[in-house]
Amino acid sequence: MPYRPDINQMPAQAATYPRNLAFFAGGDALPLRAVTFAIEQGKLHSKIRLIVSNHPESAAIEWAHEAGIPTLLISGVDETDDAPCLEALARHEIDLVLLAGYLRKVHPPIVEKFYPRIWNLHPALLPKYGGLGMYGKHVHRAVLESGDRRTGATLHRVDYDYDTGPILLQSSIGIREHEPIEMLAKRVSVLECVLLVSALSHMERGEMEI
Repeated sequence: MPYRPDINQMPAQAATYPRNLAFFAGGDALPLRAVTFAIEQGKLHSKIRLIVSNHPESAAIEWAHEAGIPTLLISGVDETDDAPCLEALARHEIDLVLLAGYLRKVHPPIVEKFYPRIWNLHPALLPKYGGLGMYGKHVHRAVLESGDRRTGATLHRVDYDYDTGPILLQSSIGIREHEPIEMLAKRVSVLECVLLVSALSHMERGEMEI
């Protein structure tokens, strides 16, 4: 097994603002829109400089094209080659990588390059309901079937495995009686956006070590 450095022992990075953000996005553009709205309202001073996705029909990619933000589409052919992604991140001088609905595991070279400046949004209260295959409706179905009375969203650092990195922030909501999966998913999605904007605001004010 190849040697991997203990990324949890890496020092926190010094803060400089405004920060350049890259989103690794799935099909949903809601977190991008939430951060963009916060920037436009003057609540955040970072800038979204790059959108990375492996879904050619992603709403995030479509939104990025409309907003004039550079994109990188990772196809099935090159998704084991990290060089184009690392090059794009360097070219756009990315300071912080944010995963939002991105289902592809981020490979060690990218994690090691950016840790601890690489965060992921997860639609549950980790460490419960995390890991391979736990995304989207799969998470919400598992939560509802468990009988839990609360669920929520987690923002955590990305390490070498799915949903195992140190937790930065969490927020929870109550589960309504007989709540459909679709409604719960929408409410958690909104909570994720609030959590992300809040974390970026804390970071910019120096209240959170990046």
